[in-house]
Amino acid sequence: GATLSPVASELRLEYNEAIEPAMSSVKVLGPDSKPVVIEKAEVSKDDDKVLLVKLPKLAVGAYRVEWSTMGHDGHHTKGTVNFTVK
Repeated sequence: GATLSPVASELRLEYNEAIEPAMSSVKVLGPDSKPVVIEKAEVSKDDDKVLLVKLPKLAVGAYRVEWSTMGHDGHHTKGTVNFTVK
């Protein structure tokens, strides 16, 4: 639900436990639900509970992040995060 400036260059998703990179995915949908081309999400080198996605320059509008991941314990989880670029 945050409002960001268009210069945001990275999406950072933080989890409660270490995640399995091979079983994690992130999709970003922009205004009009059009997919935003992003690089593959990567686990942070500094924290194995953080998934990072580099973002291109985003246009003004509403965005939805759809994510799914699996913890090292085999527990799958997924969700969405909404934000707006002004």
